[in-house]
Amino acid sequence: MTAAEFKALAARTRLSLDGRATLGALLVLVDGLTLENARQEANCSRQAVAAALRTLTHAQGTCAACGGRIKAGRANRK
Repeated sequence: MTAAEFKALAARTRLSLDGRATLGALLVLVDGLTLENARQEANCSRQAVAAALRTLTHAQGTCAACGGRIKAGRANRK
């Protein structure tokens, strides 16, 4: 994912671009860092970064790990 794609996706999900968890998600999705390294770099909790990643990947509709399509199911509903 490019930085421009990340910025557009973050705007669509209404995540704050200034947030530490969003920075951690950017480091994982754009720069390819592991969740633990991104958490340390962003000075944020693992859970917050994981929640931001989950929000972004569900909005994108594809799994960040395998690239497969995410189906809307009971666990994915808000």
